[in-house]
Amino acid sequence: MKNRLEEKLQSEKPSYSDDEVMWLLEHIGHSDAAIRDELVYISLGRGLFEGLFTRAQFRLLVEKSLAKDYLLYRIDERGLATLTRSFTALLLGHLVEVSCLLDSPYFQLISEQEYQSICQKAYEYLEKEQDFTGYSESYGWVHAFAHGADLAVALVKHPFFQQEDWSRLFPMLTGIFKRLPQRFVDDEEWRLARVIYEAIKHGHLQEGILIDWIKTLHFPLETNLDFYRFSAVRSCLLEIYLQLDRENLLSEELKQTLYKMTRIEE
Repeated sequence: MKNRLEEKLQSEKPSYSDDEVMWLLEHIGHSDAAIRDELVYISLGRGLFEGLFTRAQFRLLVEKSLAKDYLLYRIDERGLATLTRSFTALLLGHLVEVSCLLDSPYFQLISEQEYQSICQKAYEYLEKEQDFTGYSESYGWVHAFAHGADLAVALVKHPFFQQEDWSRLFPMLTGIFKRLPQRFVDDEEWRLARVIYEAIKHGHLQEGILIDWIKTLHFPLETNLDFYRFSAVRSCLLEIYLQLDRENLLSEELKQTLYKMTRIEE
């Protein structure tokens, strides 16, 4: 199966059997980065964004991903188990994203109920994930919070997104920074920042709600760990500032709020 799928990556427009699609899903968290990253992830991404899978296979990926609950797979474990959760987050993000692309053969193939189910699983995942590993010498890229952020971005951009979800999303984001065991070192905070500025760009987050959240952020600077956590959230807010400023979406009130929190004026 592995050799067959590797050969298909070299083809211009391959087709896939249901068994091959299921093999890719079942190996989504493989310990070997050459299989996980270079075969499984690339095959799934290409299949979805190039429309290589059938509509029935798209539905198979949605239904099996949710039924197997891979996003919360052994949520209390770190290391190898994290790979399944992390790369399932990437897959679900792709499924959500292509389902709202007008030129995709999978347009509108995710129901609102399924979208809400993915939302709830994604929020629970980001609330409970404890593995902050970016890159592992044993497994390669783990990047759970970066991949979880990518999934959250796809969700907040989707037409089904509900504004009331911010009451859970903002505490979730705060919780990630509050439980950091050390400074993010692989740009995870920039990926988390995308959840905010992409939502604003798509009209799914009101500026006043964002300002209210920023004002709740409090990170005491009594220990080195306190500083690492504050430094990470400050980097996240600075990325939000830069991206919104570039899009001319930064009001004076939001600018001043970000200045105060990040101490830019000092």
